[in-house]
Amino acid sequence: DTADSLFDLESVDFAGIAGGLGASGAAGAADELLSNTQPLREDIGRIAEGIEPTNDELTDLVQNLSDETFDQNDAVATLENLRELGFESADELEDMAEASDTLADAVGSSGEVVSGDLLPSLRAMGEDPENLEEHMDTLAILANETSLGLDDFERAARKNADELQDLGMGVEETAAVFAELEERGMDSRTMMSEFRQTAGDDAVDDQEDLLDALDITGEEFEEQTDAMANAETSAADYAEAANSSFAVTDELSASIADLKLGLGESLQQFSALIPIIQTGGIALAGLSAAGVSVTGVMGGLAAATAPVSVPLLAVAGAVSLLAFLFRDELMEAFD
Repeated sequence: DTADSLFDLESVDFAGIAGGLGASGAAGAADELLSNTQPLREDIGRIAEGIEPTNDELTDLVQNLSDETFDQNDAVATLENLRELGFESADELEDMAEASDTLADAVGSSGEVVSGDLLPSLRAMGEDPENLEEHMDTLAILANETSLGLDDFERAARKNADELQDLGMGVEETAAVFAELEERGMDSRTMMSEFRQTAGDDAVDDQEDLLDALDITGEEFEEQTDAMANAETSAADYAEAANSSFAVTDELSASIADLKLGLGESLQQFSALIPIIQTGGIALAGLSAAGVSVTGVMGGLAAATAPVSVPLLAVAGAVSLLAFLFRDELMEAFD
């Protein structure tokens, strides 16, 4: 009996078992990665319909934009909002997404909110969303140095859009009025109510009428606009300060997420092969365990698995490299 057992053990093709299970494991990992990245890849594909950048180019753009402060979901949602606003070239989308993210970081919001709520409201009040960068510092100062948040300004712009256009009130002028009202001790709710009521008054025909109705002198108004225009702290400064709290582990996680998104896009063309490889790998492992030689088909299996296994190994190597490059910071993070 012992001799028979040894003979049976010797007949087992361990290399075949390892190869079959390895192929099945690689296919399983690829299938999971495709499933995890599918929602994002579908969103990117929808944005790419009918505009200049291709699906691959938009995927690259998302990878370039996203980091520990601007995750992939926020980046994709931001691009989708910008697409709806009429931005269609790769350069326009990139510039506007970066500006949206900077302002979002500066005021504690998100790129999705800036692009989906603020920009349409700016357009409604007569401002060009393309000029967001020109107004970022003012909006960041208002949100950080007064009791008003970006959402307060957005609501005021949206609800009083027609009146603001008629009065010739842009972002800087409206922000200056809010800053002056707060200096007088008004909280944000009272300020918004007072402003909406006054701006909508039929007797108020222009900016001068508005200032008079709010009892703001021309000198006070000019002081506020000058203070914002000459402020030493910019939106980029506020954003940098806010982002300083992120750890190296956040940066590493963002880099790995970008690798996975790119790999998911690459593996999509081989998605039909994945279940075949997974099933075939298990079958070969079973045959090998039963003592059936599968040496002749291992080469074919390796060739079939290569489109899946090689990218996965590349990502594994890239992740290891990132961990090595950040080894000192990681040691400090977990110390």
